[in-house]
Amino acid sequence: MGNVNQNEEAKIFAENLSYYMKLHKVDRVMLANELGFKYTTVCDWCNGKVVPRKNKIKVLANYFSISESDLTWRDNLLTDKNINKKREILVYKDFPTKLSFDKESESNYLWEEIELPTLYGDHNNYFGYIIFDEINNYGKKVFPEDTIVFKKSDRITKKNTFYVIKVSKGKPMIVYLTESDNSYIFMPIIEYNKIKPIVCSKGELNVKIIGVSKYLIRNL
Repeated sequence: MGNVNQNEEAKIFAENLSYYMKLHKVDRVMLANELGFKYTTVCDWCNGKVVPRKNKIKVLANYFSISESDLTWRDNLLTDKNINKKREILVYKDFPTKLSFDKESESNYLWEEIELPTLYGDHNNYFGYIIFDEINNYGKKVFPEDTIVFKKSDRITKKNTFYVIKVSKGKPMIVYLTESDNSYIFMPIIEYNKIKPIVCSKGELNVKIIGVSKYLIRNL
């Protein structure tokens, strides 16, 4: 976490954790119950008394579909000032074969529009997808009516997270990216469970990358 003392680390972690709990409408009791943590331990984290062990930070990051640094670095904190300045992004319920991110021409594929905090930059670089079936694979748990927010990207920027990809002339699909020594493995999520995993050589990527997941919005 850089050149900060232990008390400052705990404070930074508490601020970041509290933000993501607020964003996803998760309280301390719910977080403790869903992840199997002691309630008093969660309270200590939220109150800035202690920083969790690395394995616990990883569990929390997976739960919120964010990176571990989003919880541990001050630069990643979304302040109230930034939260209150928002712009809308498109949320899809299905993808057209040719994804253009045009509200008018793709209205039949859209579910809603949601607000995005300005800290993420240009809202035109983001889009969302609403999930209708529970996903409980790869260490990620996504519930029906959760929305995954993706940042537009044409390359792999991180592993062990969700991507939107397109293969040949097929429709874009949401996959979970893992890897082996020489290959990337794209695992289709539940909507596409009849499709086999897509394996690509790291030296020759034969799929089109459209977006990488940034965070999860949970509806209660």
